[in-house]
Amino acid sequence: MAHRRRGRLHALAGAAGIVSGVLAAVGALLPQLTVPAGVEAPALVGTRVVLVAATVVVASIPLLLSELAAPARPVLAVVWLAIPLSVVPVTYSVLVAADLPDVTIAAGALVLWASSVGAVATGILAWLAGSAERDELDTSEERPVDRTVAWLAGAGALAAALGAALPLHSGTTAAGSSFHATSFADLPWSPDAWGHVVACVTYAVVAVVAAHARGPRGGALLFGAATLLVVQIAASPLTRTVLVESSVGPGVVASAVGLLLIVAAATVATRSSR
Repeated sequence: MAHRRRGRLHALAGAAGIVSGVLAAVGALLPQLTVPAGVEAPALVGTRVVLVAATVVVASIPLLLSELAAPARPVLAVVWLAIPLSVVPVTYSVLVAADLPDVTIAAGALVLWASSVGAVATGILAWLAGSAERDELDTSEERPVDRTVAWLAGAGALAAALGAALPLHSGTTAAGSSFHATSFADLPWSPDAWGHVVACVTYAVVAVVAAHARGPRGGALLFGAATLLVVQIAASPLTRTVLVESSVGPGVVASAVGLLLIVAAATVATRSSR
C-alpha cells in the first residue's frame, strides 16, 4: 500500500513537473505585453532565464520516474524552485510596464504565472513522495552528521547566498545611465530581491538537511542546489546583453565559488556509505 502511494506521488510530481516546465517554456516564448500598433514592445530578457529553468526542471523528471535513479530523486525537490524564481523578475518588469498608457499584460505572462503554480505543486508533491520513501526506511538509529559534507555545504551555501546578495553584473544602458543587477544593498527590496532571499534560504536548508541525510540522497539534494545555482549564474550573460557596456559583478564570482563548494559536498555525500 505504501509503495503504491509513493509511486502515485512520484507520478503526479513528474506530471506536474513536465506541465510546469512546458508552460514556462511556452510562456517565455509568447509575448509578455500588448502594446499599441507601431510601438515596439520592450525586450524582457528575463524570459531567457525562464527557458533555462524550464529545461532543467523537465530534464530532471526522468530521475523521479525511474526506480534505478531512486537515490537521485531529491534533485527535483530543489530544482522546481528555478521556475518561480526566474519568473519573478519577468513579472516585476511586466507589472511596471503595464502601468504605461495602452500597455496591457499579454498571454505569455499569464502562462508564466500558471507555470509557477505548477512548479510549486511539483515541489510539494516531490517532498510528499520523499516523505513516503523515508517512512519505508529504518530511522530508529540516529545518523551522525557528516562533518565534511556539513563544512563544504555550509561554506557553499554561504558563498551562494553572497552571490545572490551581490549584483551579478553592472554596466551602462543605451540611454547612458549606469545600471547594476539586483543587489540587497538597494532599498527597498524589489520582488526580484525577495526571490533572491528565497534562494538564500534554500541553499541554507539544503546544506543542513544534506549533512544529516543518507549519503546519496543528501548528495542529490546538493546537486539540486547546484543546478539552481547554475540558473542563478546563467542569468548574468543572458540578461546583460541589453547593456551597451557591461562587466561581471561580484555576485558571479561568489556564486561560482559556492557552486564549486556545493558540487564538492555533493560528490563527498554521494560517495558516502552512511
